[in-house]
Amino acid sequence: MRYLAPLVIVIAGCGKPAATPTPAPASPDPVLDTLPADCRQAIVVRPQFGKKVDVTVRAFERAAAGTWEEKFDPTPGTVGRNGITSAEKKKEGDGCTPAGTYAVGPAFGYAESIDTKLTYRRASENDFWVDDAESPDYNRWVVGKPAAKSFELMKRHDDLYEIGAVIRYNNDPVVPGKGSAIFLHVWPGPGKPTAGCVAVDKEVLKKLLHWLNDESRPRIVIALGKSAV
Repeated sequence: MRYLAPLVIVIAGCGKPAATPTPAPASPDPVLDTLPADCRQAIVVRPQFGKKVDVTVRAFERAAAGTWEEKFDPTPGTVGRNGITSAEKKKEGDGCTPAGTYAVGPAFGYAESIDTKLTYRRASENDFWVDDAESPDYNRWVVGKPAAKSFELMKRHDDLYEIGAVIRYNNDPVVPGKGSAIFLHVWPGPGKPTAGCVAVDKEVLKKLLHWLNDESRPRIVIALGKSAV
């Protein structure tokens, strides 16, 4: 019996060491880990350090293994004249862009069609977006001049909506006064703010719209935290 303990020790020492699990690679941006599993395309918008209206816009695609890969180089953009605010604080006409995660689409523009895999809607002089919080059509695209106190043309004279996509903020359900007409559209220029939308250079926007696909359930994440890029 006195030899039993040493024998057990030798036998135990012959087993294979437990495998150390390989840690999953970190996502390029932590907000990507909060997105739903069916989302395979994401645009992340973060303020540039020390800036209120200047942001960095990045595009990511989920690989087959589930990891996120950056699709294009980061690009500058602009947001509302009063910066980004929380969705809880967002109000109609405050000049702020609402933080949060939102579905993207449909795309829109002035041409009969554009190069995109999003559902597309053509805008004409007879198309309007209602921003009157008292209107039953608040935060809706309507055809024909609406019976509302305020609205905006979807075919603008400055061509900022020549191409773009709807950011589906405050649309299901629509809450009166919480903000309307939040789009991804052509920017007015570097450092020039929007009324509350996210805007980028037209050539960058063309590239994004070509890439975006309804089947990939795209989301845009508008973050309060600063960009590390």
